[in-house]
Amino acid sequence: MNELHFVNLDLNLLRVFDALLEERSVTRAGDRLGLTQSAVSHALARLRHVLGDPLFTRRTGGIEPTPRALEIGPALHAAIGQLQEALSPPVFNPLTVERRFVLAAGPYACTILAPSLVERLRQAAPGVRLQIEAYGPDFRENLESGRLDAAIVGRGGEERAFTFLPLFTEDMVWVARRGHPLAEGPLTEAGLASARRIVISAYRETVEGAAGVGAAISRRSSVQSDADMAGVTVPDAFSAVVIATRSDMIALAPRRLAQIVCSNGTAVMFEPLKAAEPLEVGALVRSDRLAQPAVAWFAKTLRAVAQGL
Repeated sequence: MNELHFVNLDLNLLRVFDALLEERSVTRAGDRLGLTQSAVSHALARLRHVLGDPLFTRRTGGIEPTPRALEIGPALHAAIGQLQEALSPPVFNPLTVERRFVLAAGPYACTILAPSLVERLRQAAPGVRLQIEAYGPDFRENLESGRLDAAIVGRGGEERAFTFLPLFTEDMVWVARRGHPLAEGPLTEAGLASARRIVISAYRETVEGAAGVGAAISRRSSVQSDADMAGVTVPDAFSAVVIATRSDMIALAPRRLAQIVCSNGTAVMFEPLKAAEPLEVGALVRSDRLAQPAVAWFAKTLRAVAQGL
């Protein structure tokens, strides 16, 4: 972009670009910004002219960013966030603020934390919108750029640029359907050795990174699950406990998740013969962003919700 183009650039166009890059849809971007589809298309046409690139191409079900759009996207998103913070009131008032927080979380964290978090935000900050995203291989880069406000992770592998805020600890229990032979008496080595297992896949190691909650749960599941007894392998703990309620297989799963599934009476949980190391779950936040009132408030809210579990 030359200097003349930049001087005459409408910064609202960058908000449109940021929304298009995240939503991958002209309609959804318009809904998010309160603009018509025609207005978004017009803004995109102006951006294409200014930047000299198509930026997005049509595909089935939406639009696909060009390499140039993917290249400039993270920096522009971070810059927009910095402008918002710079122009925000120095005192953060959750009752009046209108803001979106983006949180990375897997199925386990969504099941355990999200319901209470949504209710807390509804009461304390009615103008706040929460966007929960699945982990991707670039979730740390998204934390670094400010595209993510926080990620729910297990302790381990933190980098100096990030702060780990402890939320709660979790341990593992066996889950079986009600009426399963193992649930009718004390658990024994022989009984456990005869049961087919539901193993939580270790592939999440590469998806969430070494600190991901799913990766930590997977490691604990694998330690106590003989590969020869694996009846099925699934990608997450929620899938494992649901399958356990409807089969003769058992699953080693986080206690809080097991309690939720067992509460309807279709399954029971029992203690493992050898306890695994407890998992410490927390929120990972870019350290310097904790000085921003909005992010600090969101982190405090996460901790308050976790304390009420």
